[in-house]
Amino acid sequence: MTGFADGAFLQGEIDSETVAMAAFATFFVTHGLPWLIFVDADGVFAGVFKQLFRLLQIPVEPVARENHKAVRNERFHHYLNKVQHINTADMMSLSQWKQGTLFSLYGWNVAPIDGTDVPRSVAAVGRDFPFPINLSPAMASDGSSKGQNALDYLDAASPLLFKQRQLLEILNQEQCQRHTELRNEGIRQRTFDPGDLVIVRKQVKSVVSQGISAKLLFRAKGLYQVTK
Repeated sequence: MTGFADGAFLQGEIDSETVAMAAFATFFVTHGLPWLIFVDADGVFAGVFKQLFRLLQIPVEPVARENHKAVRNERFHHYLNKVQHINTADMMSLSQWKQGTLFSLYGWNVAPIDGTDVPRSVAAVGRDFPFPINLSPAMASDGSSKGQNALDYLDAASPLLFKQRQLLEILNQEQCQRHTELRNEGIRQRTFDPGDLVIVRKQVKSVVSQGISAKLLFRAKGLYQVTK
């Protein structure tokens, strides 16, 4: 629920082995194995993820089609598009898109979680990410007091970090409750009488192999008449 973002760059054919190497090298070695994974309901990536994590016994849940708001990284993608527009205009070239993506990840994780002053990096990995302008020249160290410095830092930072995580947990619960209420406000039981004419809305998807685009397909079926 922190919104912490990370990314990996894939090259060549995208299969379960490629995704496995990128996932372990970028995410799981540094952050640990996840309890649950949500993926977009895409035929390629959802299948690859299910095949990869079946052996790890990690459940993978694809979101409902057309429900892009359920994918948390959609907000980061919206922010990434804005950064890339600025980066492309500044560099006058599209060749720096990888650099822009990395800077976007860093800047996103430095920013605070919605409704709090807690940076995403603190809640996710336990430390703040400074900007380059906030860095001071490093001081030389003989290395003899590293252990004691680490213990002193943990003693000083642990109470604050514990309180921040408590605050984050409370805010996450409140956000979940609020989102549940907003979602349920739009749900209503539809009733019909015999003789009513109805139109059924269906889900459509693109088929690349057949050159079919979902944006060009009709999403409604009918008319139907209620008989009982």
